[in-house]
Formats: sequence, C-alpha cells, structure tokens
Amino acid sequence: MSEQQEHELDKLSGMVIRKAGLETPPERLKQNIMQAIVAKSTYRPIQGLLTTKSKIAIGVFLIGFCIAIGFLPQTNKLWQVSGGLEGFTGYMNQISKDIPKTFLYGILAFGILVLVQIAYLKKRINNI
Repeated sequence: MSEQQEHELDKLSGMVIRKAGLETPPERLKQNIMQAIVAKSTYRPIQGLLTTKSKIAIGVFLIGFCIAIGFLPQTNKLWQVSGGLEGFTGYMNQISKDIPKTFLYGILAFGILVLVQIAYLKKRINNI
C-alpha cells in the first residue's frame, strides 16, 4: 500500500469510528459490579455440630458430675448398684487425699478461665 492509500484509509476509519460513537455502559454497571464484589467477599463462618447452648450444657454437666462424684460417699447403695461408678468415686477420693482440694479447685477455675478466653478470642477474630 502506498502512503496515499494508507492516509485515506485512516481518514475513512476515523470517520466510521466517529459516526459509530463510543459504547455507553448501562447506568447501573458500577453498582452491579460492586454488589458482585461484596457478595463474593462476605465471610460466612462454618457452623459447628454443636450449638453454643449445648456446649455450655455439656460443660456444666461434666463439671457438676465430677464435683458431685468427689463429694459422694462410697457407701451410698444407689451408686453401688450401678457398679461402674465405684471405681471412679474411689479414684476421686484417692486424688482428694493426695492433692489438696484448694489446688483442685484452682486447676478447675484456671481451666474454665482458659476456655472462656479461647471463646472470647475466637469471637474477636471472627469479627475482624
């Protein structure tokens, strides 16, 4: 192609582009794009198998069970019928003879406070 032909072709293509004009996007294009970004970036935590109320109920039951077993006498006929709790009660009595009760209570309180802190920190991390 010669320079003259290229020059005329450029003029013709420029004229066609000016007549066609620029495409205008839909009015809500930016809003639709932002909504799509927000929808994809929302955090959805995975739900656990146990609800918070059931976890608290299980924890209270286990702590109450351990404390109750430690205070029950071994000669209770109700507990002797079951048979399985005699060994556990004896084990708890052996522990309470060797270790002071204040120490056991301190360990129990420390464990509860650690669990509360873990739950609190997990909630704070999820809110970030």
